[in-house]
Amino acid sequence: MSHNNSKNRFLAFFQGGKFPKINRISLDIVWNVALFFLIIGLIAAFFAGGLGLGYMASLVEDVEVSEAEEMEQMVYNYEETSDIYFANDVYLGPVRGDIHREEIETEHVADVFIDALIATEDEYFEEHDGIVPKAIMRALYQEFTGAATQTGGSTLTQQLVKNQILSDEVSFERKAEEIFIALRMENFFEKEDILEAYLNVVPFGRDSTGRNVAGIQAAAQGIFDVDADELNLPQAAYIAGLPQSPYAYTPYGVGGTIKEEEQLQPGLNRMQTVLNRMLSAEKISEEEYEEALEYDLVGDFTDKRESIRDEYPWVGDEVEKRATEILAEKLAEEAGDLEEYQNVGATESHYEDLARHQLRHDGLEIHTTINKDIHDRFQEIKNAYENYGTTQTIRYEDPDTGERVEEEVPVEAGALMMENNTGAILGFVGGRDFERREVNNATRDTRPPGSTMKPLFGYAVGMELGMIQPGSPLLDVSFEYHASGGPWSPTNFIDYSQPSGLVDARSALADSDNIPIARLMINIIEQDGNPTRFLDGMGISGGENVPSNVLGGSPYLTVEENVAAYATFTNEGNYVEPYMIDKIVNRDGETLYEHEPEEEEVFSPQTSYLMIDMMRDVINNGTATSINNFLNNPGVDWAGKTGTSDNFEDAWFVASNPNITVGTWMGYYGHNDENRAQLTLNQDNYSSNNLRFWSELVNGAADVESDLVTPSDRFSTPGGIVSRSYCALSGNLPSDMCEELGLVQTDLFNIEHAPSEEDDSFTTGRFVEIDGERFAAVEETPEEFTSEGMSIDQDFIDQLGWGSTYRLGSGWSNPVDIEDVLGSGDWSDLMIASDDELEDDGTPDSPSNLSTSGSTLTWSQADGQVIGYRIYISDEEDGDFEEVGHTTETEYDLPSEGYAYAVSSVSLYGHESGLSDSIIYGTIEDEEDEEEEENDEAREEDDEDDEEDEEASDEQDGNDDEDDSDNDEDEDEDNDDSDENGEDDDDDENDE
Repeated sequence: MSHNNSKNRFLAFFQGGKFPKINRISLDIVWNVALFFLIIGLIAAFFAGGLGLGYMASLVEDVEVSEAEEMEQMVYNYEETSDIYFANDVYLGPVRGDIHREEIETEHVADVFIDALIATEDEYFEEHDGIVPKAIMRALYQEFTGAATQTGGSTLTQQLVKNQILSDEVSFERKAEEIFIALRMENFFEKEDILEAYLNVVPFGRDSTGRNVAGIQAAAQGIFDVDADELNLPQAAYIAGLPQSPYAYTPYGVGGTIKEEEQLQPGLNRMQTVLNRMLSAEKISEEEYEEALEYDLVGDFTDKRESIRDEYPWVGDEVEKRATEILAEKLAEEAGDLEEYQNVGATESHYEDLARHQLRHDGLEIHTTINKDIHDRFQEIKNAYENYGTTQTIRYEDPDTGERVEEEVPVEAGALMMENNTGAILGFVGGRDFERREVNNATRDTRPPGSTMKPLFGYAVGMELGMIQPGSPLLDVSFEYHASGGPWSPTNFIDYSQPSGLVDARSALADSDNIPIARLMINIIEQDGNPTRFLDGMGISGGENVPSNVLGGSPYLTVEENVAAYATFTNEGNYVEPYMIDKIVNRDGETLYEHEPEEEEVFSPQTSYLMIDMMRDVINNGTATSINNFLNNPGVDWAGKTGTSDNFEDAWFVASNPNITVGTWMGYYGHNDENRAQLTLNQDNYSSNNLRFWSELVNGAADVESDLVTPSDRFSTPGGIVSRSYCALSGNLPSDMCEELGLVQTDLFNIEHAPSEEDDSFTTGRFVEIDGERFAAVEETPEEFTSEGMSIDQDFIDQLGWGSTYRLGSGWSNPVDIEDVLGSGDWSDLMIASDDELEDDGTPDSPSNLSTSGSTLTWSQADGQVIGYRIYISDEEDGDFEEVGHTTETEYDLPSEGYAYAVSSVSLYGHESGLSDSIIYGTIEDEEDEEEEENDEAREEDDEDDEEDEEASDEQDGNDDEDDSDNDEDEDEDNDDSDENGEDDDDDENDE
């Protein structure tokens, strides 16, 4: 009660008595003064506001008012990294670009990160209409007073506008534009859309590969190796703190390595600030806050990871280059500038710039043909291979400093595998060390192809034109050909491989002989005129119709070009362009580009199969036989060709089976030493090293894709291929004489060019030899000096242009000697006669310089058309001589001693010279000696007669005794008869 009374009295003092009267005047004065200043303040405020609004209006008067659709395009046109895929949609990695970004939807981002981001960057995000006035005033105050910045003045909406619509310029004008556009954006977009766009736009510094990253998904992956929806509280708080100063707070340096501990501290401090704001905003509890502070966040930073350029440097570069070319051509075509793009360098550069921007900012998917398993296996083999060859040291003058420099130059390598029927590149070896040399040896570096050009520019062209078949005889005889550029006289590549005369095309290819294919190429160019059109059809540009190019001096090729050209033979003569980009898809899943294989007919199926069959021999018994020792699956049907450029600078091998074609190259790169030639491979093992490398790559690929790399099927034979026997000399059907000579061979033919006429290259006849050269006998030629046999028909020789009159075009400067053609071949039963027709030059000279050695008489060769000699004998030195023999040699075995001998010469036309001076073999005796010898012989005969008489007398005495005994017996018998008969004795005496 007393309390209320006191209060009433206190109020009454102010309400009554003198107080109101005293103060009313004062109050009136104060009120009037206050009202004056209030009115003045309001006027000033309205004036200032008007000025501010007017200034604001002037700042944004040039800003175009965007419609919702246009603004949406600008907001969502943020840079998104394009990704590369191996074949079969196996992810490879992002395209190298200025910034790495991966698009993500808000629902795939952890809530804890969104809470951290809003609490830190825009605590009134859900309430404001694009801007927070007091935050702007606070920022302005801090700007004008120089006070330390505690919080930013930009909302998430403003930051989005700054990143996607405006520039990074710092000015009041740009800030005013930002505010104006942010207010308008809030009218067009839902908060959820603004937040999602921001999550994909905001920069977060660098990731573990050293790349610049933007967007929460790229940051989560690049910093903690987790997806955005897997972030825990400390990780989320750390990343949410990065946008204020991305490169100061990022944990990674330029190279992708983790910073030192003291350099990490600013980012960790910023994380604590984020946690404090989350706690103040009641997004986390005190317990969660404390746990987050104790969390070992540094331990979560992912170690440095290899970027696509580190792990697959040649693939990344190659895919980017090819994708850029594809997109540039597509953009030019869409703009109607395709022809100008293809012919004007500036236009080409313009569209390539646009394509690169599209590739690095539009989030494309680039799907390649590269088989990851094969490609990875290739790199393993390349890195482990130990037989490249010797690393050499070169010395040169540095063009910048003028100093003499020494450089270690190892043998480089390149390889590529392509699928035949599609042209898909399945794997390659770009080089041995990308850091040492970034040039892609498989797809970009061009080198002289050496003898791998022979099938492409020589043999296949010759067969397509109907000039040769695998068994066709070719001349392996040295020559000199004059054309523009000077004389050309090639030799066979291997020193010990001397010209063999006549060789079939199949063997010439297997042994990689240069002379036969060089001769053929001259004929091809002179008869066809433009064989380079076949190279053009196989994607090889820059070729010239120069015979020497068949040996591979020009044009230079990449491994890819060489492989694709060889695959033409596997596709029945149709060239299929190689490719690495299968398709390109945009972020909306729309296909911007898809490769469509196209074929161009170059050779007939028959030519292609015959070429393959010839190249089988290169592997079976030619220059590539060693791969049969290296391959784990030697039964696969391979066909290929080795190649070596001049001075052993390059080694090649390209081979195909029914599924794939694989090519390898080895050689040096670097500067030339001013004192010596280009670096050259070791001649002893250059080819073996490359063939082994090729084989190991094939073995490795077979380990991961056996069905593809080692097919059981063989190359299929097209129609129109027949097997025929032929004569090795002419290539025609064998005749009886060809068969008798053993010159019948069998090979495959295109039925359109199979032999149909019988060989008529041989003839029979009589032949003589003059000065080591054979000539056909004439009617007057004595038969004893001729040989009967088979020879090459003169008409056939004339038809081929062989012989001393041989010329083919103005370029040839030396004839083809038939002895060179057939002398070193298996022609032992063939008489080789000169095509020269000898006129009768009269009687030849007589032989001279007769001498004897033992029983052998020799003499000097007589001058003239001498085909042989007649030998004469006489018992007197100056007596009459009679013919005792003849010979075609300049020596004769004498029949007996004691006679005089002389020799005459006989010519082709039967003329005989006079006798030579005689020569005595042994001793000729005089007449007395002969009489004495006769008497001695007579006495010897008498003595022999006496001995015979004595022997006869002895024989007679023996006979007489026998007769007496017989007579006594007869007498007794007679007496007995007489007594009995009475006859007298007189008759017996008369009988006796």
